[in-house]
Amino acid sequence: MFKLLTQYPVASDSPDHQSPFGCIRDNNTSAEFIQEVENYFNYKPLHVMDFGCAGGQMIIDFNKLGHPSIGLEGSDVPRTRQLYNWPEYDGKFLFTCDITKPFIVEYEGKKAEFDLITAWEFMEHIKKEDLPQVFTNIYSHLAPNGLFVASIAFQPDVHPTTGQVLHQTVERLSTWISDLIPSDKFDPTEDFPFEHTVRGQDPNYSFLIALRKV
Repeated sequence: MFKLLTQYPVASDSPDHQSPFGCIRDNNTSAEFIQEVENYFNYKPLHVMDFGCAGGQMIIDFNKLGHPSIGLEGSDVPRTRQLYNWPEYDGKFLFTCDITKPFIVEYEGKKAEFDLITAWEFMEHIKKEDLPQVFTNIYSHLAPNGLFVASIAFQPDVHPTTGQVLHQTVERLSTWISDLIPSDKFDPTEDFPFEHTVRGQDPNYSFLIALRKV
């Protein structure tokens, strides 16, 4: 059903691939969030894409409820170690690629358009100079009435063993709105429409954001 077109199947330069941490530990989901999404859009099937999907459980849960959905992970370590949902769903609902580079997701032979794109504590892992391409990828894959929602950490983080810096962009919401989110593509004033998230609800560590196309 899904096909990923990319020349960069692994984010080989990313500290999260070189010193994997979250991608080998996280397999988060939230039945409450998924229910809220279904209620919010009020139609089926939905199409959902998750950036930095790690173990992919949220994406698998959406698919099991009849919503064709795909998870993208920058590191291939979950695949090579056969973690969580990767043994069963690799190449079906879970794929690897460098999300900071251009890519195209197809669904049933056509470019996919997603009602919802999510990124749970993912965006802070991207270097500032790479964020424009990430936002371009989001914009080009959102359906006309689609929504991008994210939790973004504003606290530093390093790998506990290697010391590599994992959070590449550590900024508060005001800086994301004024400097990092492209105003020609998104309206950053959208209120976050859900009470639950999959990860990232600690206000001392991260903030929530929702974006629509302009």
